Amino acid sequence: MDKNDRVLFITGEEDRLAGDYIERLTGDLNPTERAFNLTNFDGESFSEILPSLQTYPVMGDRRIVVAENTDFGDNEELEAYLKDPVATTLAIFRERSVDKRKKNYKLFKKYAKIIEVGRMDLSQATSWVKKEFKDGGKTVDDALAQYVLERSHYLEGKGDAMGLEKTVKQIISYAMDGKIDREAVDAVIPETVEDNVFALIDGVLSGKIKGLSLKLKTLFDKGESPIGLYGLLLYQLRNLLKVRVCFESGANQREIVSRTGLAPFLVKKYLPLARRVDSGRLKKYIMDAAEEDLKLKTGMVDPAFSLEMFLLKLAKK
Repeated sequence: MDKNDRVLFITGEEDRLAGDYIERLTGDLNPTERAFNLTNFDGESFSEILPSLQTYPVMGDRRIVVAENTDFGDNEELEAYLKDPVATTLAIFRERSVDKRKKNYKLFKKYAKIIEVGRMDLSQATSWVKKEFKDGGKTVDDALAQYVLERSHYLEGKGDAMGLEKTVKQIISYAMDGKIDREAVDAVIPETVEDNVFALIDGVLSGKIKGLSLKLKTLFDKGESPIGLYGLLLYQLRNLLKVRVCFESGANQREIVSRTGLAPFLVKKYLPLARRVDSGRLKKYIMDAAEEDLKLKTGMVDPAFSLEMFLLKLAKK
């Protein structure tokens, strides 16, 4: 192994992806090698881990040490090892979050190989979901994999890869011997409050207010608060404004994705509505929603009544 490849530092929020990476590195060890040459630590100090790092392999040509949530303590001991790591040991350190200003991180950056396992982007997540289905004996195309991402809101920061893995297994179980389609995805992944709020916005901006009170009551009965719903309204109105501004400048769908940073399926969802509502109106709605949100937080108005009246105002403009 090259000197800098003898120590890996894996950081980032995606525990499942970190686990996948570690498994790829340890997966080719046979049972005997695993018994003698694979050691795992969790929460120990670097001083406690060091003897294992310095132990030579038995009945094999390499040793792997996996350490999570390590207390690195004194930098001198760590720095000494990183400068001259044992040639027959692969050291893998896994830390979910790190302070990049601290000396420990700077030492790893200087002497080791750093692997980032942050949230996947659209392309990575699409490929990953397809692979999960394939591992479960099913085949899906890009469009269906992205529909799973859309329904789960992964690309909007909801959940993680472990949650996606569980969802894929549930969809496979639901479909059994049948084909994986949108119906199966919808059956497993229920509509979220974000989906419901967008449906409310789409409806009232289209002048469809029938059943509005009942829809809001349903959300309240599910435990959603008016203040939380106002927050989601603001978030989605701001996204609509971003898409509308790009649309007014003549940008196509791909260019809007690039300029706004929104996932392609989100732009596709927002675009029909953004085409119908000009940016001036959207800015006014956002200002009005922000004002009402402030009134709610200061107790000036009844939350549920305020939210319903605000949505009715949108329908009239």
